[in-house]
Amino acid sequence: MRLAIVGAGVSGLSAAYALRASKSVTQIEVFEKSRGFSGRAATRRKNGASYDHGANYFYSEDPLIRDIILNQLPTDGLVVISKPVFVFGESGEITPGDLERDRGEKWVYQPGISQIGKLLVAAVPAERIKVHFEKRVASLERAERSARWTLVTTTGDRFGDFDGVLVTAPAPQAAGLVCSGSVESWAEAGSIKQALGAELALGTYNTQITFVLGYDKKLTSELPYYAAVNTDRKHDIAWLSVEDDKEGHVAGGNSVLIVQMASHWSTANYEHSLEDLLPSVTNKVSVLLAGDQWKSPSWSDVQKWRFALPNSRIDTSRGIFATSAAQHGLFFTGDYTAERGRVTLAMAAGLQVASKIEEFAK
Repeated sequence: MRLAIVGAGVSGLSAAYALRASKSVTQIEVFEKSRGFSGRAATRRKNGASYDHGANYFYSEDPLIRDIILNQLPTDGLVVISKPVFVFGESGEITPGDLERDRGEKWVYQPGISQIGKLLVAAVPAERIKVHFEKRVASLERAERSARWTLVTTTGDRFGDFDGVLVTAPAPQAAGLVCSGSVESWAEAGSIKQALGAELALGTYNTQITFVLGYDKKLTSELPYYAAVNTDRKHDIAWLSVEDDKEGHVAGGNSVLIVQMASHWSTANYEHSLEDLLPSVTNKVSVLLAGDQWKSPSWSDVQKWRFALPNSRIDTSRGIFATSAAQHGLFFTGDYTAERGRVTLAMAAGLQVASKIEEFAK
């Protein structure tokens, strides 16, 4: 079986990893719209610093996930963030959080959290997997006579003859792929494509803007926490963390803050530029951290996540997903199948869908 995976996020790459020795799925091609692996588990490098501007760390108590991370994949560069996560409410007072809840290890890689996707792909034999970067898939087509799928990109490129397709895009984008494509047998059935698209469209997400603030001074040494999270969702800042606390990310003598804004603020300001928003953000940070030194970063960066965190779950293991879609070799996975945006939950979702693809391929 030849399998196409739309998106190089953690869930899709985990599926590829699970199928690395499959006797039925022998060829996998991954199509990624950007230039890197791991989706929202993303890392950038600027001014000598590495920083994770989406997911900040990962951890799991799931024995299988732990075994993959700690035993099956290389652990060179895998480090633990030692400081705790504190909390704050609408007032902005930062206090110790639930230390019992925060007792789990906070994992990250020295090169950055995106390393997890690279390791998953590297574990698949090179002759079994091919990755296409900067290929944004616009629609899916399937001819009933050949029972093969074709992927059409936004530039008109066509990649075909796939027996199955795994879509890992956020649910609203997955709905667009389904509804814009052509599946001959679905056209005859009348409403299957529309029903599948409608189910996927029910997946909703929080929008989030992430700001990265770099300082040419060490300003974070006295902070007793690695990160602070807003627990009542009433503050304009949802999350603030210190990238210096990740071994190998920031050179000595410098500091880097990750500031993720709340969904209500991010939605209202999504169309504005970094230059327009930066003064307001640095002011909010200086108030939260009680110091004017935070108002003047040496450099900054921004990432806008339209589909940052799912706030609803779609069960793709039943209903039309398990019948009409799966019977045609079309599968779906992503953080929206787990409801919460967690790296290890996305991994688990990828492993689960891999077993369904294996059953289809036999």
